[in-house]
Amino acid sequence: MSTRSDALSRRRLLQSLIALGFVSCLPRWFGANAASPKDTRMSRIFITGSTDGLGLAAARTLMDEGHALVLHARSKQRASVFADLARRPAGIVIGDLSSASETRSIAGQLNEIGRMDAEMGELGG
Repeated sequence: MSTRSDALSRRRLLQSLIALGFVSCLPRWFGANAASPKDTRMSRIFITGSTDGLGLAAARTLMDEGHALVLHARSKQRASVFADLARRPAGIVIGDLSSASETRSIAGQLNEIGRMDAEMGELGG
């Protein structure tokens, strides 16, 4: 179980990633563009490379804040890390983005899940 200070540290890390441009968009629920400081609408966010490192840290932080996440793993074996998450993701897509055919498969999997509000890309594993 994460402590409050762990959640704040992950939140600061996520803010730094956004500021440095590692996050592909600045969604409406995050930062100065939010409708109000109390704007807590849940967003559906797709995170590539979410099996370890920064991607997994971002996933944990966003899930703790109540967002619905669609997580990506290169393989079923790497996706096994998602079993340890406190909350279940809204979806899991599996495929290697270095392969054109698997990238098309990922796109098909995402289309089946539905609309995303934001995407965080190339954050690791």
